Amino acid sequence: MISEVQIILRILVAMGLGALIGWERERRGQPAGLRTHIILCIGSALAMILSINLAYPNNDPARLAAQVITGIGFLGAGAIFRYGTGVKGLTTATSLWTMGIIGLACGMGMFLVAAGTTILLLFVLYWVEKLEIRYIHQAVNFNVEVVAANRKGLLKDLKKILSEPPRSISSTQITRDMVEDVVEITFNIRSTDEDQADDLVSRLSAVKNIKKIEIS
Repeated sequence: MISEVQIILRILVAMGLGALIGWERERRGQPAGLRTHIILCIGSALAMILSINLAYPNNDPARLAAQVITGIGFLGAGAIFRYGTGVKGLTTATSLWTMGIIGLACGMGMFLVAAGTTILLLFVLYWVEKLEIRYIHQAVNFNVEVVAANRKGLLKDLKKILSEPPRSISSTQITRDMVEDVVEITFNIRSTDEDQADDLVSRLSAVKNIKKIEIS
């Protein structure tokens, strides 16, 4: 059995570790921030403590803990959402899941393991991102919408410009006005260069029959 003093100590440690990761997520404007991580870590620690006390002396304390891990998976899924053609929230979801496990470790009284894992997680969330920004050029997605008078070879001319490295065309959508013979073409572009809007507008404007260009 775990004494009440030990229970309070373990919950406070879980609260502190949850606050560290929650602060990092909060300052980045993530949907699951400071309070969410603190509450999750406290709840996981308490679930582990109750599991140990209820299982004492001969039952299996892992049953309740296993249900906590499953429940955290559903909670993490709520932090993931589609953003344009990509997905956001995966890092926050995985940090929630990991903090749930850290909370269980606090409930077990494994303070050194829990603290060490939290420090490693904080390093990954903060410093590894800086390394990614500096050394790994992540691809970005954006849309280019062009309105032009229809003519032969128009699509080929546009694709030639938009598919030049570091760009590639992910998808193309074409709408044609049969009365005025005007086409509206939307390209989804994937590129490793974020700062190219001015160059694209300048080059696309030189294409014959172009009436409108919009980049979003």
